[in-house]
Amino acid sequence: MRKAPGRFPRFPSAWTAVLLALAWATCPGPAFATGAPGDLRSAAFTSLWNEDSDRAYALFTAYLDAPGARRDRETLLGLALACSWSGRQARAVDLYRELATSEPDDPAARIGLGRSLVWANRYREGWGVLEDVESRFGPASAGGRDARKFRLKVLDEYTPLALIGWESSWDSDDLDIARFRIQGAVPVAGILLHTGPRVSLYRQPGRPDLTALRWEAGAGFPLRRNLSLHAAGWLESFRSDEPLEGEAEKLDWNRPGGDFWFTWLPRDRVRLDAGAGYQAVETFLAFGRRLALRQTNLSADLRLTRRIGLTAVGRLGEFTDGNQRRQGRLAATWKHEGPVDLQLAAAFTVLDHSRPYPGGYWAPDHVAHGGLEAAAVLWRSRFVLRAAGSLGREKETGADAITVGGGSVHLGLRLSGDWLVAVDAGHSRSAISTDSGYRRTSAGLSLRGIF
Repeated sequence: MRKAPGRFPRFPSAWTAVLLALAWATCPGPAFATGAPGDLRSAAFTSLWNEDSDRAYALFTAYLDAPGARRDRETLLGLALACSWSGRQARAVDLYRELATSEPDDPAARIGLGRSLVWANRYREGWGVLEDVESRFGPASAGGRDARKFRLKVLDEYTPLALIGWESSWDSDDLDIARFRIQGAVPVAGILLHTGPRVSLYRQPGRPDLTALRWEAGAGFPLRRNLSLHAAGWLESFRSDEPLEGEAEKLDWNRPGGDFWFTWLPRDRVRLDAGAGYQAVETFLAFGRRLALRQTNLSADLRLTRRIGLTAVGRLGEFTDGNQRRQGRLAATWKHEGPVDLQLAAAFTVLDHSRPYPGGYWAPDHVAHGGLEAAAVLWRSRFVLRAAGSLGREKETGADAITVGGGSVHLGLRLSGDWLVAVDAGHSRSAISTDSGYRRTSAGLSLRGIF
């Protein structure tokens, strides 16, 4: 039996899992070992390679403060790595710089210095250090390969200092969206500032063409060693070349928007994200009604072992027409790092609305989605290739269950030391993936630079 309008059904959301993760994350960790200095040093390295960087930092510090401790190079490199992994970038930079100065022919210290500088949003300094390692030790050396791989990772995954991009999508209801974007970023005192325009073009047979111009500015910066903030705001202007359906005049809609999120790493193998956003709903009927969505998000990632993790995500949204949306996702993941990085996940998602189908966008009564997801990443000297796919079942209240899924591919090709071109393509058969609830095919091309 369907629920009465305006009431939510029983909702097995991810919020309980997120709250449990919060409680567990804030519990004190186990006390570290005590004993002879050698025992502390051995336990520190064990914790480090088990990716327990906070514990490793405490153990290394206790060892170096103990009578009879030796400040040998291996121990200092371990301490520097523990500092870097645990977010103590200023201390890591000082240690790595000291080690690189004392032994200029050691690539490990120089790579660590470059990596820590980049993680501290000191892009240009870190980039120069890594470039020097790659050229000084040669691309065939172990140090040269490590520096080259990290530079490729920064170009492909991190916020670039320069970006020119195009992306398009084609929905099965014939809604076509094309976007053109230019963005510049600059690091200032540990804060990464970015700004730039974005133009979106919307087309659908039988409807007037619509253009949206967005001017955006934002920043990302650490608040504490394990807490960071990313925020962006924009002003967007929507214009149509003819009146939309049911309108007497052309669309002329100016609206602010933005999003922000906090990332907190309370302890090793735990990541918590909380944020909010406000943006337009992208369908022609929603544009005619000037509809936007305000949404808050909370997620928790728990790594139970080096390879196995759990993810819980909860989202609460409210449309400007008063309709409310709730969405939850739970996933169990398995990861393997090697010549090809692999990830497998089993995920379950639920979505519902307080007022089903009010008009203007896809708002089902209740949808449950479960399935399997897989991804593979191949790293080479000058390119990175990612492929992902999913297959599952989706059931909406009052309708038969259907098979859904999709796939995507990403190729990032390093053109020179400082530039990378990326090509993306994908297809999704899940109704959850779009505002209109239709299947979507997408493609994109971008040029990214760090200099």
